[in-house]
Amino acid sequence: PVLLASYDMIQPQDRFGQMMVQNLEKIGLNIHSVDELKSSKDHEERCRRVGFQAAKAQTMKLLYTSVARDQQVTLNKIEIIDDWDEWNMVHEHYTFVLVSLNMGEGDKGVI
Repeated sequence: PVLLASYDMIQPQDRFGQMMVQNLEKIGLNIHSVDELKSSKDHEERCRRVGFQAAKAQTMKLLYTSVARDQQVTLNKIEIIDDWDEWNMVHEHYTFVLVSLNMGEGDKGVI
């Protein structure tokens, strides 16, 4: 069973990531862990380090592109994308993380 799902910012080291961090700081939001957790892999490793048995993290872009094409078309009708370059940058800078603590019998720790 999935016990935790999170949506986190990654890649603060490039120009776009630095701008995102600065914009959030301007409105009083400080992302304290972003410098230590720069990638989806960093998020997975942290979850395992604190005791979760299974962890899977993917950029939002990778998650979107893994969805069947007909579902992508449906999603695109919900939110109209007019600038795909910007969409790609934003979705490469966020990761979706799923983790599980207790695997049932027969589970192999795969989410």
